[in-house]
Amino acid sequence: MEDLITDGTVAYREQIKEAVAQLSPESILVLQDFVAFLVEKERKYNAFVQRVLDAEKEPVICFESAEEAFNAIFNDAESTIP
Repeated sequence: MEDLITDGTVAYREQIKEAVAQLSPESILVLQDFVAFLVEKERKYNAFVQRVLDAEKEPVICFESAEEAFNAIFNDAESTIP
């Protein structure tokens, strides 16, 4: 997707500017809300991707059973409670 946008970014932006100039003030407000929605959606997506990439760098912890995993969780929680 990035390559598609990079190759024609200027042309796409100009087309969008021309189209926006033809919109009514009410439609521009709707467009502004939609753009804000897209910006927030992209911000959240990028944050999610970064969290996944960071998590992939963490060492893998394997347990023999669910009970062992729960014990590890509860023992860690108890050690961090003041």
